[in-house]
Amino acid sequence: MLTRLEILEELARLRRENRDGAVAPPPRRVSLHEFVREAWEIVEPAVPFVDNWHLHLLCGRLERCLVTPDDKLLINIPPGCMKSLLASVFWPCWAWGPGGWPESRWFFASYMQDLATRDSMKCRVIVTSPWYQRQWPVRLTGDANLKTWFQNTSGGYRLATSVGGRGTGDHPDVIVCDDPHNVRQTESAAQRQEALSWWDGTITSRGRSRKARRVVCMQRLHTQDLSGHLIAQGGYEHLCLPMRFEAGRCAVDPRTEAGGLLWPALFDEASVQELERGMGSLRAAGQLQQRPTAAEGDIFRLEFLSRRTLRWPVDGRAVRYWDTAGTQGGGDWTVGVLMAEADGIYYVCDVARQQVGYRERERLIAETALRDQSRFRNPPETYIERPTGLGAESTDRMLQQLAGLRARPDRVTGRRSYVQGEEIPGRWMNLAAQVESGNVVLVEGEWTRAFVDELLAAPNGAHDDQVVAAAGAFSMLTVNRAVDLERWLRTL
Repeated sequence: MLTRLEILEELARLRRENRDGAVAPPPRRVSLHEFVREAWEIVEPAVPFVDNWHLHLLCGRLERCLVTPDDKLLINIPPGCMKSLLASVFWPCWAWGPGGWPESRWFFASYMQDLATRDSMKCRVIVTSPWYQRQWPVRLTGDANLKTWFQNTSGGYRLATSVGGRGTGDHPDVIVCDDPHNVRQTESAAQRQEALSWWDGTITSRGRSRKARRVVCMQRLHTQDLSGHLIAQGGYEHLCLPMRFEAGRCAVDPRTEAGGLLWPALFDEASVQELERGMGSLRAAGQLQQRPTAAEGDIFRLEFLSRRTLRWPVDGRAVRYWDTAGTQGGGDWTVGVLMAEADGIYYVCDVARQQVGYRERERLIAETALRDQSRFRNPPETYIERPTGLGAESTDRMLQQLAGLRARPDRVTGRRSYVQGEEIPGRWMNLAAQVESGNVVLVEGEWTRAFVDELLAAPNGAHDDQVVAAAGAFSMLTVNRAVDLERWLRTL
C-alpha cells in the first residue's frame, strides 16, 4: 500500500507529465541486449562495454524464458563472461521496464549472501536511476526498499538470499540461482550436498502456483555439483558455452574451428593460456571447458600416480614420443614424453612441452633428440605422431630433416574404449592399466605437476597433448612385448 507522501509524489509526477494537456508517452520497448548496452555505464562506469555473440544468445534465451511458464534453463559458462550481470542484474530490470512485466516477482540466490546482495544493489541502482525513471514508470515502495529485498508499486519484488538461506514462504515468478557453490569448497562432499539438498528440499517447491521459471547459471566445478545433479535429473535446457570451442557441446554455438575462443575480444589467446596455467588442467577442465573431472581422476587415478623417483635406469630401452601441435601460439602444445622400461617398470623420465610454430618445432625435436642421446647407454628412439591429411606431409618433411637421429613416424591405429560415455583411445586405457598396476614411475622434475594434472583431467581436460604423448611412448615400448606374448601363446 502506498503511503500518503508517495501518493502525493505520484500525483505531482503525473501533473508534470501531463502539463498543458500533454499525454505521457507509453513505456519504451527495447530488447534485453539493447537495454544492457544502454544501462551498462550505470553499473560499470569505468569498464567499456565489449559486445560478443554469446551476449546476444544469452539475452535472447532469457527473453524467451519470461514468456515460457515453467521454463527450466541451465547455463554453464566460464567465469568473467557476464552471466551474473546478465541474469541477476540487467534481466530483472529489463523485465520490470521495457519487458512489460513490472508485477513479476524475482528470487535470487548465490553461495554467499554478499554476492547476492551486491547484484541486488546494482539492480536497484539501475531501477532508481534518472535514465530508467524517465522511460519506465517503475517506483519502489518506501517501506520495502532494502539492499536484499525491494518491491515496486505494481507488486513486483526482488529478493536476494544465499544458498541454504531463506526460501520457504516465497512464491516468485522467476528463480535464479547464480553460482550455488564456492570454488574453494567444491571438493567437500558435505558442502556440495548442502546445496543440492537446499535446491531439492526448498527451491523445487517454490513458485509452483505461479509456474515459476527456473534458471541456474554457473561454471562447472565438480561432476556432482548442482549442474551435474540437474543434468542427471533431466528437464532442463542445457546451454553450455566452453571457453575453447568443442564440436557437439552446444547446438547454437556459431564457432566452427576447434579451440576457437568464446570471447576473444576480452579473453584472447594469451589471457586464456594464463588462466589455464593458473588453474591447472584439472580445474580448467571444469571452470573453462565445463567438463569437470573428479580430483582423484577418471582414467588415471591419483592414488596410483604417487610412485616417484629422482633417477631412471640408464640401461633400459627408451623412446621419446611427440604429439605435435599445428601452429605457433595456438591452444595446443607440442609435447614429447621420454619414457624408459626396465624389468617391467615404465619410467616417465622427462616431458618437453612448448607452443611453437613449424620451424621452432623442428628445432625443438632435433635438439631434444640430441640431448637424449647422452642420457642412456642405448640412444632412445624418437617417434612422431603422423596424422592423416595435410599434417602427414608436414611430419614426413620433419622426419627427413631428422635423419640419423633414429626418428620414425607413428601411424596411429587401434581400438577405442568408453569411460563414462566418452570415447577413449585404446592406448590411453593400456597405459592407465599399467599405472593402476603400480608399474609406472614418475621421475621428479619441473614438468611433473602439470603432467599429473593433465592425466587426472583426462578425458575432460582442456588439453590432452601430454596424455597422447605418454600413451604413444608406452605403446612404442610395449609393441614388441605384445608380439612376444602372441608367439608364446601359440606355443601353449
